[in-house]
Amino acid sequence: MARAVRAKRPHHVWLIDITVVKLLFGLVQLRVGAVLDAFTRSIAVLDVCRTEPSAGWICRLFERGVRAACRAPKHLVTDRGVQFTSRQFKASVKRRGVRQRFGAIGSHGGIALIERCWGSLKREALALWCCLLSQNALRVRLQRWARWHNVERPHQGIDGLTPREKARRPRPHRPRRMLDVTAGSKWELHRLAFEGDTALPVY
Repeated sequence: MARAVRAKRPHHVWLIDITVVKLLFGLVQLRVGAVLDAFTRSIAVLDVCRTEPSAGWICRLFERGVRAACRAPKHLVTDRGVQFTSRQFKASVKRRGVRQRFGAIGSHGGIALIERCWGSLKREALALWCCLLSQNALRVRLQRWARWHNVERPHQGIDGLTPREKARRPRPHRPRRMLDVTAGSKWELHRLAFEGDTALPVY
């Protein structure tokens, strides 16, 4: 068994995966693919596919992630789905000088980081009314969620930072604390909508 690898810096370890999104109360099933940076938890790229993605589609998703990040990772973690074990995908990864790994990151096991990302996406971006969206409208909404996820959403696994903050502060730091409030002090909490989407709050 290959030794697990732990992300030590931005773009050191990426994960790539696919999940199923159900629309029209399960009558339509779309696939969502994403590339996730393990260190910062940022989503490099996310897209929607109407059918089961081919190896070519996954290769293009990976290449889009490389272009978005302006670099390739050292390691890429996947499951053993047929797209990720195909000759085409392996050749694409090898051509970039990336080492493909199956299984664990650190001690968490499997591809747990991106599985948690899928859980967040389905809870936060897919309200009941989303079942009525077209594929293109769903793509727009999910890509907006990915931008919010990267810029505004705090992550427990990185000490309450957003992925953008983690990229700027790669070294460990003390979690943020609320300032001491003296008696009679007043605080105002403002809730804004990210890009006009009330389901994606900015405080």
